[in-house]
Amino acid sequence: MFSMLKSGVEHGTTEEDIMGCLYFHVKDQLVMFCERLRRFRMSIWMYDEDAVKLSNRCQPPCVSNIMDTNYVGIPKVLETWGPLLNRRYKDSVLIGSFINWAPETPGAIASHSPPVATRCMNVMRRRLPNWQEKGGDSNIMTMISSLDLFNENSGLFKAYFRRNGADVAARKAGLRMREKNEIVPHRIATSVNSDWSTLPAITTDEDWYNLVCLSGLNHCERFVEWTVL
Repeated sequence: MFSMLKSGVEHGTTEEDIMGCLYFHVKDQLVMFCERLRRFRMSIWMYDEDAVKLSNRCQPPCVSNIMDTNYVGIPKVLETWGPLLNRRYKDSVLIGSFINWAPETPGAIASHSPPVATRCMNVMRRRLPNWQEKGGDSNIMTMISSLDLFNENSGLFKAYFRRNGADVAARKAGLRMREKNEIVPHRIATSVNSDWSTLPAITTDEDWYNLVCLSGLNHCERFVEWTVL
């Protein structure tokens, strides 16, 4: 979201011109992609196969959210893809996204627990002292949906990992989970190398508006990196 707004400003429009910013950002990304296609030797393959069966054909650094328990699950992904990492390079890494972990974990979604929602609201008020709770059902619903941005649920996420056998599966696959990500942030709107407990960087009403009203993101999503032992 923030990169998109930055692209628009660099092309002479304003952050308020959302569609204009999106146009310039997408254009820049497509131009960059085309330039890399000309410059680098690469092949693009598309498959319609089960992700586990596909593991013997390619070695992706990112396995998306097939690690969610309602898809392949953590143990099976680590067991299947982990051994394929290049052991000659200590920085070989597997990146997993977790989109659906929160609904399975009590307290991970702020709006599902009144005490958690109250705690998150207090954090939000401290971060955004000028933010006003205005009337209207739509505004209230938007505010409630944003509470997960202020929910520090890293302890619950680690418990979710243990419950689903992530530690054991990683050892069996010869991998270790990074305590701090080095390639992608652990949460949306955080920085690389930050602690898992770090909340998204929201310090202004504009930050809140961009992430809540424009991004369409899942504010509970987390990213994890595994590297070779």
